[in-house]
Amino acid sequence: MITEHYSYEASAPVEQVGRDEGYLILRRVEIATDRGHLLAYGVEDDGWNIWGRDSYLPLEEVIERINDLGGICAPAHPFRNVGLASLMEGLLDLKDIAAVESHNGVNAGKRQRPGDQDGQPSRPADTGRQRLPQDPSGWPLCDGVFAIGA
Repeated sequence: MITEHYSYEASAPVEQVGRDEGYLILRRVEIATDRGHLLAYGVEDDGWNIWGRDSYLPLEEVIERINDLGGICAPAHPFRNVGLASLMEGLLDLKDIAAVESHNGVNAGKRQRPGDQDGQPSRPADTGRQRLPQDPSGWPLCDGVFAIGA
């Protein structure tokens, strides 16, 4: 899985290298919205971006646009508190999302809560899930080798 921020087309060279080496490369784009980051799957080019800018795109409109193009959306690292880029508030009210990213490789090796060990993968989603009444997506996404047990 390869993710480029702001651009789907920017990951084309990586997909080609993967194909040349016999690997399946799945591409997605991480979009910076006015309420946090959003992963988009199933788009075929950068035509999803009709706003002419890369940041603070209107979340609900982006979700609608991706879905209209036949793609699906998943909030990225919504449990991370990073000011305006946190989707935790109102996560359960979002419509037309397919999943929620529950692990993210950026958090690997950082202490996220009391009891985490240095050098061990953090589990920010565990803290987030404790604040959610249930997993709204039915299945999580993971981003990072540690999260998939390699």
